[in-house]
Amino acid sequence: MSSTVLMTFVVPKFASFYARYDAELPLSTRMMIGTSEILKDFWPYLLVAGILLLVGFKRWADTFRGKLVIDRVKWNFPVFGPLTQKVANARYANIVGALYKAGLSITRALEISANTIGNEVVRRELLTARAEVEKGKSISEALRQTRSFAPLLVEATAIGEKSGSLDSMYFAVGEHFETEVNHTLKNLTTLLEPLLLFGVFGMVTWFALSIFLPMWGMSRAVLH
Repeated sequence: MSSTVLMTFVVPKFASFYARYDAELPLSTRMMIGTSEILKDFWPYLLVAGILLLVGFKRWADTFRGKLVIDRVKWNFPVFGPLTQKVANARYANIVGALYKAGLSITRALEISANTIGNEVVRRELLTARAEVEKGKSISEALRQTRSFAPLLVEATAIGEKSGSLDSMYFAVGEHFETEVNHTLKNLTTLLEPLLLFGVFGMVTWFALSIFLPMWGMSRAVLH
């Protein structure tokens, strides 16, 4: 928001000042002035285009293909990707553990969890795992073929199947992942702070150099 205000109101004043002196401007300054002129002259069209893009993206994101692509991108996003995976693992363990304890078959529990976790990538993998279990594979074997579930959860599944305490193992694993999620959320500000500082510092530096470099060049020319 502040950068838009600078581009729209502050930069044009400096542009007119430099134009009066026919000063030779560095590339960064010319780029900034060009961006400012585009925003000033075409902002209604840019606003309409932005709204149309937002509406189009929202409609695409509600489609099956859109959900799948967005969830895959979130899966591989720095910081948020591992967090999303931990949330999915925690939800799976808690949902399947509760349903299995309530007496539902494991195939039915997998189907319900696939449709309630809220991630299209996980949903597809769980439905595939359910089909493999129906063919005679163990749950741990089916989950081992997926990419969504952590090795800890897969091994806990194998132990739970052999010992007959699948629900208890899942509750313990779900609690473990919930603890990791809470820890990550508490430290999220610390993790993102360097990125935010780098972005703000880069923007401020670009504005400052673009605006004041021509002034320094003009002052050196006058002194010499």
